[in-house]
Amino acid sequence: QHGAGGISDVEIVGPRMVLVLELKLAGGGITPEGALRQVAQREYTTKHIGGERDVWAIGAVMGERCRIEWREERVWEGKTGQE
Repeated sequence: QHGAGGISDVEIVGPRMVLVLELKLAGGGITPEGALRQVAQREYTTKHIGGERDVWAIGAVMGERCRIEWREERVWEGKTGQE
């Protein structure tokens, strides 16, 4: 299985990148809503296949998953380096 908070899917929507994150957080008793609030209310540095970058996250909780739209100043190129 994926690690807690790992990326479960990546979609390219126009010039924006949308990540579907799994919000099954290990321990702590943090709810998906609480986790979303923490992410959505601040700039968030994320390490993912696109590298480390500062983004502004907005989104809504969907069941056990959270769909978050990551706004960036430039188009994410979608390269993993493993093609």
